[in-house]
Amino acid sequence: MKLLKIIFGRNTILYVVLSCILCFALRYNEVLVSRHEPGISGKSNRVAKSIYGDGQDYLMIANTIKEHGIIGREKYLDSTLGNIDIVSYLSQKNQPATVPGQSQAFRPPLWPIVLSGILALSHSNLYLVFIIKFLLDVCAVVLFSFLVDIFNFKKEWKNMAILFFAINPVWLFYSCTLLSESFTMLLILLFSLLELNIIRRGSWRILELTVLGLLGGLIILSHPSYLLFVAFSGLALLFYNKTQFLKIAVFYIAVAVPTGIWVVRNMNVYHTHEILLSLNGVIYAKSWNSAVATEYNNKAVGASDPLLDLPKYYPNINLDTCSEYSRFTVLKNTALSFARDNTMLLPKILIRKLVCNLDPHPEKPEKGVLPLLSTLYRTLALVSFLLVLVFIRKIDRNFLVVFIPVMLSFILTGLIFLSEFRFQLPKLGIETISIFIALQQLLLLFRPGAQKKES
Repeated sequence: MKLLKIIFGRNTILYVVLSCILCFALRYNEVLVSRHEPGISGKSNRVAKSIYGDGQDYLMIANTIKEHGIIGREKYLDSTLGNIDIVSYLSQKNQPATVPGQSQAFRPPLWPIVLSGILALSHSNLYLVFIIKFLLDVCAVVLFSFLVDIFNFKKEWKNMAILFFAINPVWLFYSCTLLSESFTMLLILLFSLLELNIIRRGSWRILELTVLGLLGGLIILSHPSYLLFVAFSGLALLFYNKTQFLKIAVFYIAVAVPTGIWVVRNMNVYHTHEILLSLNGVIYAKSWNSAVATEYNNKAVGASDPLLDLPKYYPNINLDTCSEYSRFTVLKNTALSFARDNTMLLPKILIRKLVCNLDPHPEKPEKGVLPLLSTLYRTLALVSFLLVLVFIRKIDRNFLVVFIPVMLSFILTGLIFLSEFRFQLPKLGIETISIFIALQQLLLLFRPGAQKKES
């Protein structure tokens, strides 16, 4: 313990600055320095390699928002050019003419909207896009430092937690892309900070709860899988102070404002009365099909073919000719039909999902130091989760207000839909605090005289 005091017992501001520098430097090195082959604008090819997959899709939608003002994917005006390769398109000096294409809702809208602003700010320079995104990650470190300051940690433990968060291998692995999870984590950190400040001050002002609710709505529009986190957070506030029922109702009304705007937009675009946050029917089809009970894993988002049961329920349909809404409806109905027809298989599927979601070891391991460190971190996080449950009566009630909603959301969403490692990233800030709270409780268990607070 004396060594910890010597290393981490200095001024917290120093460690916040150091953590911010390391957070930025690690990402810069991973994406923009580690490979030196000529690439985009003379920069590293790693930039391009960090975009493909879902990240490229977010970038395409963001560019369409910037160029045409609609949420969708643009297409070349010259149909002979085929589909857009967004990396090549943005790097060309004389870009081919494009048309906006159709409005879409396959991806949640908030991150593409933010990314479109980053594209405009950087003049579509992918090198600068990543620089700005890394600066957002630095903002997350600062928010985390404020959040961890709320809890009763000694200075050295607090400084160690901030540094540990900044260099977290799981976060580094996924933040070097243009996926939405890092941005969602930033929103969850801000949400948790505001929520705990409301509780600590005991003010329960309508304006504060309204701002908190609006932020909760933005979290849903950034990553709909965290809808339950926002819902449970409101219940946690109500449990904390049952006399504030009407004011907490204001919180839920505020949540409904940004999400309602998106839902109404989708109703108008697709001419339906169905409440739609996303038209990603693949999520349904991969979550519930005849191979999930044996092939579902925590790495490849279900691993099974989303079209596996399609011939049984829609034998004559060709998804390639369907509209986005029709394709979503077909895949969703296929999944629901499978679940309805195979009720005896549901317990086996749920158990398989629960085990995979909690298992810190990827069922399809990747080579390299970063994946190995990520596995070690997830193992530590799982152990800390179990320890928090063991010591739950001794743990700061304020922490449980944010911890219980995020873990319940993670478990239930994983059972209903999917929970790939990547989807777990937004809870990393709360998870990191849980690790240090669990270590604190172990220390108090084996050293009953240890002080929780710094003298």
